[in-house]
Amino acid sequence: MGEQPYERFIDLFSETPVKIYDHAPPDNVQEANIVSGIIGRLREDESVWARREVNLWEMIEVLDGRQRPDAVGKQYQHPIQPDIDLLYCETDGATQQSPLVAVEAKHFAKQTGDGRVMPKLRSNDGFYAGLGQALSLLLMGVEYVFLAHFVSFHPDYWNGENQNDLMTAHRTVTNLYARSICRLIDAFDLPIGYIAAGTRPAADAIAAYPVTVKPPTKNPFVDTTSGNRIRGLLYDSYNSLGQQ
Repeated sequence: MGEQPYERFIDLFSETPVKIYDHAPPDNVQEANIVSGIIGRLREDESVWARREVNLWEMIEVLDGRQRPDAVGKQYQHPIQPDIDLLYCETDGATQQSPLVAVEAKHFAKQTGDGRVMPKLRSNDGFYAGLGQALSLLLMGVEYVFLAHFVSFHPDYWNGENQNDLMTAHRTVTNLYARSICRLIDAFDLPIGYIAAGTRPAADAIAAYPVTVKPPTKNPFVDTTSGNRIRGLLYDSYNSLGQQ
């Protein structure tokens, strides 16, 4: 366990390779499979509360009933977007403990052209995918934010027959994506952490090969009016929604 709560996420990528999904993977691995696998790893420690696909609109409806968007926006001083792919914190079993850590995850699974096209999301977004969403999470009351990129490796889409050569090529591409994001984070002093890893299905897992692990800095917007109100919503929903 790391000294800081956000290091629990970093600790998952301290070895190469590492399991991020501890079951036989589906034929068509989705982003949700990877997020669920990571949550399973985090929950191996009973002192961690973790939830995926956190939808604040659903939380508001559960706690206060359905309301008009303008009323919700006025109350929270925020457009209540986007959803949070993964949210976790420490818990004593009854209450959540600050700080809250949010993760925006992107899975580069689309590979075409016999390896002549860089991997993309299924939505066709490139290496920059998720950066805007990760930055928007800074306004949602969490103390730390990560952007996590997972670049899938499908040998059928890469030229060549030597497995080691293919893996080297895949690592080169993953490193290229990671360096590009890290340059933006460093140049603009963005207060988000970043994880980049190559992934491939194994017989009983999805294996990850980390290439970049960059810790976050403290969110400068955590104590804004909207941040405090949304953080209160996240804490209030703990007993109502639990873990998923």
